[in-house]
Amino acid sequence: MVAGAVALAAVALAGRNVAPSPWIALVLIVAAAGQVAVGGAMGAYGVRQAGRLARGLALHRVAARTADETADASSDDGREAEIDEHRRVRVARSSALSQTLLSAVLLSTPSWFVAFAWATGQSAITLLALLATAALGIAVGTMQIGALARAVTLRER
Repeated sequence: MVAGAVALAAVALAGRNVAPSPWIALVLIVAAAGQVAVGGAMGAYGVRQAGRLARGLALHRVAARTADETADASSDDGREAEIDEHRRVRVARSSALSQTLLSAVLLSTPSWFVAFAWATGQSAITLLALLATAALGIAVGTMQIGALARAVTLRER
């Protein structure tokens, strides 16, 4: 929406180009596809890393420690283990949030290419190709966010 508003403001201020350039169209399509590929690859790596980090965490112990832990450890060791577990969960969750923001930025960039293509008067085929690429980026990002959320949240049993 922001990209569309910026493109509308630019066209209102400077006017719309009426001579589409095949070179600009080609560069926009290649750049948008490359952006989605890089965003997808980085997001997949981030999901894998978040899953690895979260697998070692006992997310159910964040709210309260179990009776077994209390019985097995002295009060100082138990408190230190609890603090360490809370810190690890916080790091995992902030890591997943950072990865989500990175994916959102990378995978939403093709929408700016769509806005630029429209403002420069590119053909309908170019606009459709860019719209499809932007939609693919949004779909990939949505799937990655779900996987990241599942990795660092407590599952009900």
